Amino acid sequence: MKQKKQKRILAWVGLILLAGLLIATFVLALIDAPWAQNAFKMCLGFSILLPVLIYVWLMLHRVLKSKDSETDEKGDSHDSNRHF
Repeated sequence: MKQKKQKRILAWVGLILLAGLLIATFVLALIDAPWAQNAFKMCLGFSILLPVLIYVWLMLHRVLKSKDSETDEKGDSHDSNRHF
């Protein structure tokens, strides 16, 4: 239950960050100033990069979680597989 709540909180944080980046990208596209062009590129890049990083993080979490579940099911500890 605790992990499910943490996922929801992180999902909301990611959603708010992404929405803020998209709004900032739109506003910066309308501003005609020299600094706005660089800020627009930065916001556009992060708007693409943020969902990719979240996806990679979720995939790594899923893979590492399944590996931990497999070792727990077998009842093996990490040191018991070593033979001297």
